[in-house]
Amino acid sequence: MAEKTDEKREKEERERARPSLVWPVILITAGVLWLLSISGAIEIDWWRLLRLWPVLLILWGIEIILGGRSVLANLLVVILAVAVAVGVGFYVVSDVPARGPGAAVDHFAEPLGDVERAHLDITMPAGRLVIRPLVDSQELVRGELDVAGSRLPEWSSKRSAGRAEMTLSYRGGDWVRPFTTATTDTWTVFVSPDAGLSLEAELGAGQLEVDLGGLDIRDLALQTAVGQTRVTLPAAGRFAGTIRTVIGELTVEIPPTMAAQIEFTRALTGVDLPPRFRDVGGGVYRTEGWETSDERVELTLEVIIGQVTVRDAR
Repeated sequence: MAEKTDEKREKEERERARPSLVWPVILITAGVLWLLSISGAIEIDWWRLLRLWPVLLILWGIEIILGGRSVLANLLVVILAVAVAVGVGFYVVSDVPARGPGAAVDHFAEPLGDVERAHLDITMPAGRLVIRPLVDSQELVRGELDVAGSRLPEWSSKRSAGRAEMTLSYRGGDWVRPFTTATTDTWTVFVSPDAGLSLEAELGAGQLEVDLGGLDIRDLALQTAVGQTRVTLPAAGRFAGTIRTVIGELTVEIPPTMAAQIEFTRALTGVDLPPRFRDVGGGVYRTEGWETSDERVELTLEVIIGQVTVRDAR
């Protein structure tokens, strides 16, 4: 009996001492994706990658159930981990929109001309990104970029039939920048109120300040991985938007003249709302008369860890 107990104890100790099979696969995959990204070979949507964190729980559960039981079970764990890693890599790479060739710039100006609708996409690895309305100008967009390093971001613009497609980013993402320099960029971008605007802005780490006062917003998508985000909405218009923050503070200012519906997706997050919002259930809050108002916004706010403050704009 004592011999069987000793054998059982030795078996349990061997199983506990057996190294993880899943985590090495994850580390190798992350390293390969990072290397390809900073080399410019591929462009990765890191926000999409962050949103796949539940996959880690799935892989961990598979290893707990199957790991260490037999050689066949260990082989199955490795095969499943590799298959999931390949799927994740394909997911975050394949759906990234292709960016056309652009010009390296530290400042730029895009004339308004006959543009009636514009789409502006800004991707910034780290620093301070400021977006403001243009005043009394014949320009569609103007940028003033304070760049910390020797490499300049690229500006691209395409026009067709009264529409403009514009992007500002480092080619290949340059997501290694926050870890290789003690200072970061400051980008200030001014936008004309004379064209309907679809705005996308993504910041890896830092401060995102967006003042949409007076702009004709049609669509809005803002996201910050880590940092502070402050958004002031226009006093008129009818549009929907999504603002995401993984870790940090999010402040949204809404003019009292603008009716609003806000849907929250949050985990470890505190929320502060003005009294004019009422809880309609399911994490959704509305102001009185939102359903019939001509001036209204429908927002989705996603914050994983941090604080969300919604207040009336002055």
